[in-house]
Parts: sequence; structure tokens; C-alpha cells
Amino acid sequence: MSKVKPGGTLVYKDMCLRPWWMAQANRLQDLVVAREWINYAPIQSVESWAADGGMRIVLREDHSRLWCGHELRVMIKDGAARA
Repeated sequence: MSKVKPGGTLVYKDMCLRPWWMAQANRLQDLVVAREWINYAPIQSVESWAADGGMRIVLREDHSRLWCGHELRVMIKDGAARA
């Protein structure tokens, strides 16, 4: 969060941790397609880190399509941008 300047925007998108079956399907898909095992950060932790970094959430959405689930957060860092 420290890399975002005052007035800047951060878009966070990740696979969902819940429901458990969707999280496992996401893991399996990434393992097969990208050959990577994904590890999740609970969205509550991400939101807490953002708040600690002076970020304010302006959009909170969760999306599901078939077996894939995603968490989307758009955050703005409070404070005026400096010239």
C-alpha cells in the first residue's frame, strides 16, 4: 500500500477462499493450466491491510462463474495528490 500515492487507486482481484469447493476448483485449475499452486490471503486480511495503509474501499464485489470465484476490491488512498 505504501507504493500508492495519496489520491491513487489500487485494484485488487484474487481467487476466492470461500466457498471451500470453489477455492479448491480454482486451485486445481491453476495447477493444471499455470502449473502453480495458489495460496490465499483472506479478503478480511486484505481489507485490514488496506485500511492500515490509509486506503478506503470504494468498490467491493464477489464474482462467480461456473466453478471459479473471484474477489474484487477497488481502493483509493486518502489524501490529496501532491504536485
